[in-house]
Amino acid sequence: MSSLVTQFRGCSSPVVSWPWECYSEEKKAGDLGVSKAMALAKELHDTFKARHKSTCCRVLTKGMELGSEEHVAQCIFLTGEVAAETASLIIREKY
Repeated sequence: MSSLVTQFRGCSSPVVSWPWECYSEEKKAGDLGVSKAMALAKELHDTFKARHKSTCCRVLTKGMELGSEEHVAQCIFLTGEVAAETASLIIREKY
């Protein structure tokens, strides 16, 4: 698989991206890249839901005051966790 930091056809500058992204032609539901991206998005979604029982911010922050220290800490934790999981998926798919 090609490097994640590379020049893709249809892009004007190097990007950090999935190898099947950044093409000038329109992708359709049956295309390999679309199928792969959908499968990985489902995996990320299912992993999060298994850990937290919900993917809804309203449910995940129930009882917290919007903007409170507790609310902000929860959001930072969850977004950091998703970023780490996404990075793991990218590394796994690269190799």
